[in-house]
Amino acid sequence: MKRRYRLEFKKMACELLSKFDNSPNRVASELSIPVKTYEKWVSVFRKNPHSFDEESYNYEIENKALRKQIKEREETIEMLKKAYAFFTESGK
Repeated sequence: MKRRYRLEFKKMACELLSKFDNSPNRVASELSIPVKTYEKWVSVFRKNPHSFDEESYNYEIENKALRKQIKEREETIEMLKKAYAFFTESGK
């Protein structure tokens, strides 16, 4: 079963690593977090320290959803173009 962590917890856990110069393995162990999960959080946090802020997180989720919609619509347009070309050719 996949566990969910609150944004505040993720941010606090990442700050622990940088403030106390601990190893990721030690912090993950002390907080009972899988090491790979914790390493992903730290990687995201190092790129953007505000990535676990509520506002920033919501924008990222919305951005991802919008990109998915754009991709689906582009695929639909391509399919319609092919169908149009097929039917206009076979009508001649």
